[in-house]
Amino acid sequence: MMRHLNLDTKMKFSREELLTVLKENRLEHKQIVKEAVEGYIKAAADAVANRLAELRKGKCVSLTFHLNPPVDQSEAYDTIIEMLEMSKDTEIELCASEFRQLVMDEWDWMDTFLAQNKLYSATAMTVSAQKGI
Repeated sequence: MMRHLNLDTKMKFSREELLTVLKENRLEHKQIVKEAVEGYIKAAADAVANRLAELRKGKCVSLTFHLNPPVDQSEAYDTIIEMLEMSKDTEIELCASEFRQLVMDEWDWMDTFLAQNKLYSATAMTVSAQKGI
């Protein structure tokens, strides 16, 4: 008999396996943030240098910049990882939405995180393309 899953379905998973997956997801997240910070700093420095060059030529230019700083959601991973590391349970019960977030890395903020950081991060650009964002 096939069991049909819905959002209320709960299953138990190995705490150690969850920790391993979460740490891998956090590592990719931190890689995106690192790339995005480096890319943002370069883009911002270039924008400022270009405007300064124009000002030095005597041109009146707008000093408004349309660069959004990178987004970092590492705290979400850190909190769950710390909770699991402190847990005495060997198995953790997750519902489908928790599984999507923790294992499949489909957090409610993920689309915004990728959309904003792909401006500066090659990894975020690749993941965005894979997810169709």
